[in-house]
Amino acid sequence: MKNSLVSVIIPTYNDRRWLGAAVDSALAQTYPRCEVLVVDDGSTDGTGEWLASRCGSRVRYFWKENGGLSSARNLGLRYARGEYIQFLDADDLILPRKLATHVQFLEDHPEYQVVYCHSLCFHDENPEELFDWWARKFYSSGDVLADMIDQTFMLTHAALTRSEWVERVGDFDEELSNCVDGDFWLRLANAGARFYFLPGEAMALYRIRPGSQSADSVKQRGAMLTVLSKLEKSMAHREHPRRLKIRRAIGRSQGYYGLAIMDAGETYRGWQQVAWSLVRDFRWPMPRIARLLLTPLLGWRRTQKIIHRVKLSLTKNPPV
Repeated sequence: MKNSLVSVIIPTYNDRRWLGAAVDSALAQTYPRCEVLVVDDGSTDGTGEWLASRCGSRVRYFWKENGGLSSARNLGLRYARGEYIQFLDADDLILPRKLATHVQFLEDHPEYQVVYCHSLCFHDENPEELFDWWARKFYSSGDVLADMIDQTFMLTHAALTRSEWVERVGDFDEELSNCVDGDFWLRLANAGARFYFLPGEAMALYRIRPGSQSADSVKQRGAMLTVLSKLEKSMAHREHPRRLKIRRAIGRSQGYYGLAIMDAGETYRGWQQVAWSLVRDFRWPMPRIARLLLTPLLGWRRTQKIIHRVKLSLTKNPPV
């Protein structure tokens, strides 16, 4: 194995409760050449002093004015010196053999630019009980753009990426407050990067906690719609072979966005989004049409209960 440097970039904002475990998981790697960069996005909890007393020179620490996750990662990228980049959020963990295993793969397979592994999840209040990351069934290798358009299946800290390709696609989008990871990986795949899913043991642990970005369904769905629309605009030629697939994905995403808005209590605005989703993507239309027809008459909650009962009935008694 070559003596390549890996840069582990850990953004943090008032995360002292979890940050120590994340940093420890980076410092515990069996791979010998790692630099750990902690980017403090304007914390007010004394993170800098606490980290200096805890880790000393083993960690490179940078402070910046608060600007969000993307801006913190981007600052880390500017100071990173490694040939490989490992992103790690302050509340997540990587297991000791991850970097050694992933570096070995990329150095043995120059045709790939990203390697990633399976992830296990745990709830913050019950860290001992691990369970599979839900998108496991979607993992794929090679040119993954078409698969990622349908489903952004990979957790960011599950991957190791060649730094030259990170530079090629540019910074994380600082205009996005949600789905920043999905946007980054879609841009990387669209630029031609080849991904490889490395089967075997899970080497990334994802913490689920209250207040995480994934908790707000309306913001998540809206941000995903923005990300897919950006991707469509980036394809200069209208005849691009994947443009129709992206348009359909936008339609499906707009439908989910509309349902989330309805669920949040804005029935009419959500109804409009669901209606427009049928214009873009008319596959599997019946549940959306049913909601459009029934919601103005029965209200959102009663409509949801009826559709749920119908789905349950069809599951128990599938049509012949």
